Amino acid sequence: MRKLLIIVFMLVLNQNTRAQYSPYDEVSYELLMTKQWEELLEVSEKAICEGYTLDYLYMRAGYASFQLQRYMKSATYYEKALEHCTDAAMKDAIRYYLYWNYVYIGDYVHAIKVYDVKIRDSKNKNVAPAPKLLHLANTEFGIKLSSDEALYKTLYYSQVGLGFRVFNKATVFVSASHLNQEAYYGRLNQQQVYVTGNIPLRKQWSIMPSFHFISYYHSNMQNGLSENEFSANPIVASLAVSKRLHNWRTSLGIAFSDFNKTTQWQQQVGISYYPFFNNKLETGIQLTHLYNNNISYLLYGAQLRYWALKRLSISSNYLLANTNNFNEQNGWLATNAFDKTNYRVQAGIEYLLYDNLSLYGLWQYETRQESVSKTNYNLHMALIGIKLIR
Repeated sequence: MRKLLIIVFMLVLNQNTRAQYSPYDEVSYELLMTKQWEELLEVSEKAICEGYTLDYLYMRAGYASFQLQRYMKSATYYEKALEHCTDAAMKDAIRYYLYWNYVYIGDYVHAIKVYDVKIRDSKNKNVAPAPKLLHLANTEFGIKLSSDEALYKTLYYSQVGLGFRVFNKATVFVSASHLNQEAYYGRLNQQQVYVTGNIPLRKQWSIMPSFHFISYYHSNMQNGLSENEFSANPIVASLAVSKRLHNWRTSLGIAFSDFNKTTQWQQQVGISYYPFFNNKLETGIQLTHLYNNNISYLLYGAQLRYWALKRLSISSNYLLANTNNFNEQNGWLATNAFDKTNYRVQAGIEYLLYDNLSLYGLWQYETRQESVSKTNYNLHMALIGIKLIR
């Protein structure tokens, strides 16, 4: 990273030039000079806990955490340092490390916010690379196999998506997808357009509005069924807020949809935990309350993601639904099938081909109940995709 030596020098300014001191200044300075990161973090945290809320102590704790790759902890300390710091040059150094911490934990929207303030307040524009206008692109393809082909034959799915930076204030992601499937009552053709934004707020809050437009129709209808009765243009309108607190992330969301000629309201709360203060391991749970056609349901979800190797991650996801007409992931995944979903299990893998290009795959097992005959059947889905993050 550029300008690193200059910024480190700024971090270790001789404490004799300061108007405030702590009894831990000399020992923390020595640990910083000798690169004893665990000990430096421990001493700096001890000083802060004892009430010495000095900017350079927060910076030393943040720098030690950064060297230990505990980027969420590092970001927390640099955020505190920014609150207490009054020196313009030191603020520039703080924002530099905040930018990289946000990048490393995948918080792109707060990274561009820090960058925007940085280039406006700093004469040196080159301390961090400028965020790309197009920061995300992906495409994926999948098939879903049914255990009862008399009910449903193979489903085919494809999707392409693009993520844009809106100035240095927010991001927008747009995707288009298509799926088709032969069912016992006719052939389904469905197109979808999904748009979502991510707006960074203060104190690590983010707000994410989204809109999902779906258009489907059926052809080759059986037994005199009307194609008009099996065609619709449902929507999902969703709004979520998220906040990171140390190595926890909480989210709250509300969504409206009108699947299958009924209306649905749902509220969701989710909690994710990162035990290593970075993205190496993520665990999370979600609870969703669905109000569908005047009946209330509770849906339970859990997920895990682990970077087993430097370039390889594995993930799993579980959902207990026992209903239909619901959506997930801030309206991104819409389950508008007529049949009830009992539960679903997913297992995924992602491999980094290059630092910003990855190949990913997903296997999914799902149990459902047909809406008319109440026949139980299973679905197996395989999906492969490629993703570019800049």
